[in-house]
Amino acid sequence: MLRSLMVFCFPVLELYVLVKVGGLIGAFNTVLWVFASAALGVWALRAHGRGIMNRVNQELAQGRVPQEAMLHGLLLFIAGVLLILPGFISDAIGLLLLIPFVRTLTLHLLSRYF
Repeated sequence: MLRSLMVFCFPVLELYVLVKVGGLIGAFNTVLWVFASAALGVWALRAHGRGIMNRVNQELAQGRVPQEAMLHGLLLFIAGVLLILPGFISDAIGLLLLIPFVRTLTLHLLSRYF
């Protein structure tokens, strides 16, 4: 029940914030932001995806399980997808996940939760 409520509320909240911020900065700037953040998301997926795959291959070649590299890769993938989605809330979360310290802190918090 709570998950379905969250799945419904997040897009509604995104749309509300998009309209409110669009009213403040103008429609052109809002559309420009949406396209710029989508381009950044595509770049993040391509650039960081290669780097993560290289780290995973290096750790596998050394005989180690690439757990941390894969989890960082997952968070970078989520960041890229959030940046591609239109909306200021998802963009803010996506931008935060591009910061290595934030990813490390997120992984630490998730490991304590699970």
